[in-house]
Amino acid sequence: MDNNEQYEKLMFDCCSEILKPHIDEITNGTEVDLPEKEFIDILYHNFYDIMETYEALELSGVLLSVKGPRSNKISEDKYCRYVINTYLQDMYILKERLNSYATKIKRMHNSLGRTQIVELLIEPVFDVIKSSFKGIVDTRGSHVHQRRYTDTTLDDASLFSSTAKSDPKFSPVSKASIELLKEEWGERIIGNNAKVKELLNYYFACLYGVIQENQQVIVP
Repeated sequence: MDNNEQYEKLMFDCCSEILKPHIDEITNGTEVDLPEKEFIDILYHNFYDIMETYEALELSGVLLSVKGPRSNKISEDKYCRYVINTYLQDMYILKERLNSYATKIKRMHNSLGRTQIVELLIEPVFDVIKSSFKGIVDTRGSHVHQRRYTDTTLDDASLFSSTAKSDPKFSPVSKASIELLKEEWGERIIGNNAKVKELLNYYFACLYGVIQENQQVIVP
């Protein structure tokens, strides 16, 4: 069991204990007023958002490795461009969510007077996040919502794809440019995702050391 799985199990066990006394109301569709609702939102839902974003990064790698939709409305180069831009945007979102979640855990446990363990385990996390994403998110730029990413390989694929529509002689060149694009970005995504997985393993090991004692989540 890696640190992500260990953390996830802790989340499930904690939520199960909180929700168990209300299982009948939940089963019957009755609205339950949980005193711990805000705590669950912070601890579990933010964790879920992080893991969901990581899964989206992996999905982008899969989508890029397969042939695009069989539709004349979507060319292969535009399909690849969309997947790559979505991937980079998800990478940026993951970075923001990791920082946000660690900050919320930090504030929660500082308010409980646990500043020493927060200083030891959570404070270093922010620098590690920053260094880990440098060169990944920075490729996309801070204006992630204002402009779409492009590079030479993407531009070449678009150029030859458009040219091949008017002159079929360029079809082999267009096909080769798409294959090169998929190969380059496929390798890049695999490498990036491996680094992100290592980061998550470190990240959740640090948070695990703060949020629990004797494998029991500390509830404010």
